Amino acid sequence: MPPPIVTLRATDAPLSHRFLQKTENLSLPLCFDVTGKVQLKLLHDPSEELFVNGRLDSVTNGGFTTITILLKTDLRVEIDTEKILLIEGQRISGLPRYISHTVGSLTLVSREKEIDIAVGDTRIVIAIHKESGKDFLWPILRQRPLADNVSGILALKPAVYDEVQQSPSTRLKIKGQDYDSTRASVVDYSIDPPPTYDCWLMSAESVLQRSLDDFIVA
Repeated sequence: MPPPIVTLRATDAPLSHRFLQKTENLSLPLCFDVTGKVQLKLLHDPSEELFVNGRLDSVTNGGFTTITILLKTDLRVEIDTEKILLIEGQRISGLPRYISHTVGSLTLVSREKEIDIAVGDTRIVIAIHKESGKDFLWPILRQRPLADNVSGILALKPAVYDEVQQSPSTRLKIKGQDYDSTRASVVDYSIDPPPTYDCWLMSAESVLQRSLDDFIVA
């Protein structure tokens, strides 16, 4: 008796989000996929006691639904496509959609298509994009913290690699280790309108040079 035919529904397909990792000089950028509706550690600056986390959407390549900023022990900012919440201790305030607001060492400026956040020497822009009629967020590190011990997806430095094999498949050497790669495409949401680039698709661990779990917030 032949085995039953199983038809995958759209909801059964693996949920993934593709990220761009820029490279030094003019070499082709790298890209990697993150699977699942997870919360990622975008930036951690211990010197400022700053944490920035982002929750991925429940649709493939749907960007982020929420960006959360934690500063020291008593300030929290939650941003989605419709509202901005400012939480100071037990006090919760909803900020107007278009506003310039400073609290402590954090300054927030909200415009039509972006929210600009500055903390100390760090500047992050949260872009608001629309795709298939739905808004989503995408964080961009405009000014990197001066400290050397910052971490997170946004803190990754440009990748450096060499092509060591081109046939039958391309292998890239990163920090002395060879990795498999496949030519693919990725959208750069740090630019408006977002362009699409060719990229070398690799496992997240190959690009990040550590376990993806290190970038996932429980």
